[in-house]
Amino acid sequence: MNSTLTLTLETVTPLYMGGADRTQSEIRIPSMRGPLRFWYRAVDPNFKDFEAKIFGSSVNQCQGALSMSIVQPPVQPTCNYNIIHERSRPGLKYLAYPLFINRATRLAIPAGTTFKIKHNILPWLKNDVADRTRRAVAAAWWLISTVGGMGQRCRRGLGSVRIISVDAENWSEAQMLQSGVAVEDVKQWEQIAKTNLQQIKDWFMEFNNVIHTALNKDSVLLLLGPKNTVFSSWQVALDWVGDLYKRFRSTLNHNERLSLGLPVQKRNGCTVKGQTHDRSASPMMINIIRINNAFYPVVMLFNCQILAPNERIKIDCRYGQPRVISKPGPVFIQKFLQYVKKNSYLLKEV
Repeated sequence: MNSTLTLTLETVTPLYMGGADRTQSEIRIPSMRGPLRFWYRAVDPNFKDFEAKIFGSSVNQCQGALSMSIVQPPVQPTCNYNIIHERSRPGLKYLAYPLFINRATRLAIPAGTTFKIKHNILPWLKNDVADRTRRAVAAAWWLISTVGGMGQRCRRGLGSVRIISVDAENWSEAQMLQSGVAVEDVKQWEQIAKTNLQQIKDWFMEFNNVIHTALNKDSVLLLLGPKNTVFSSWQVALDWVGDLYKRFRSTLNHNERLSLGLPVQKRNGCTVKGQTHDRSASPMMINIIRINNAFYPVVMLFNCQILAPNERIKIDCRYGQPRVISKPGPVFIQKFLQYVKKNSYLLKEV
């Protein structure tokens, strides 16, 4: 029995999705399969047993259960947005700083662009693989549209997308996506978020020992904003949350800031990174969602360690020998919660 799922997506913030030409952005299936894989790994503790069966593997030379295609538009959407226009917004510039380097020569797909993606599952698969594929795709797309988008700087609010229509055949799990299409207010958003997060926990076992970005019982989902204020554009919402994030970072000491991701380039020329890995993704994700005509920052805090287990932090300076220090724990979670509550910025906590 064929299972198909067609989603109509709309960009909420500019989308930087790469192709061969690094000065342009384009809608690419490989660039969307990456976030789907990422979020599947974040929800299923058994992802090592099923990831190749669902998405395919060049190592194992298997096709995978899921195929995807771009239905609409037949040609690439206009790629004409230059973030340099937002240089007067310090909070937005803080979050998107790498894109401002070299005078922001790379163009993005602008906010408000719509496109359709079709998903198919091979009909001859075993039931366990087909069921897990449908659940993986539904969970991943809900998390992409709620917690973190796609493309460059998606952890800092760019590449946010929303689902505006769902067309499913033999894909009952897509109800999770349909439920968020017509959200009317923040209270309804909160109820849907709680329901969907619980559904994801019911579909997949919960992580115990987390060594990568993953949902567990200590993950926190927040809807933020100043009281009695509505953001009328994505620019204002992203600028506000960028300024909030910058001010929060300034309250942390040096070691605590390292828990928000590596590498860190210090003003004295020193570089802080892992002993083995140069980079470690931030366990804090910022997304912009749209409810009716209002825009809201959403922040997800993951209770996970930076770097690999037993890996320590190395500080390389221009002069002198490198130093090695212990890595901090995820202390930022409680500190961030305290900070937004103290300043009355917390609208909803899931």
